[in-house]
Amino acid sequence: MAGRGPGFLQNLKGKITQTFQELKQDLSAPSDPYENRIADHVQRATSELLTGPDWGLNFELIDIINNDSTGTSDKVYRAIRRALSKPQIQSQLLALAVRTKNIQ
Repeated sequence: MAGRGPGFLQNLKGKITQTFQELKQDLSAPSDPYENRIADHVQRATSELLTGPDWGLNFELIDIINNDSTGTSDKVYRAIRRALSKPQIQSQLLALAVRTKNIQ
């Protein structure tokens, strides 16, 4: 890091702190009732008890995203990111299945 001024580390620390806060906000429990419903839907679609994707739930999430006119897709993506942060590999794979099918 030779040649970098003292402000470099402060700037880097600020960026890391901001990124961490954004990630923390994304992974926190939703406060909006509609977002809670979406999070519950994603929770059921990514349950570690499932042996494979529940395509009915996945297609409902796809419909929610494709008919989005009020920023709902962001809520779905936040819920999927929370599912990806679960320690169970089965839940992560199912979250990826939901996410992959939502790409148009």
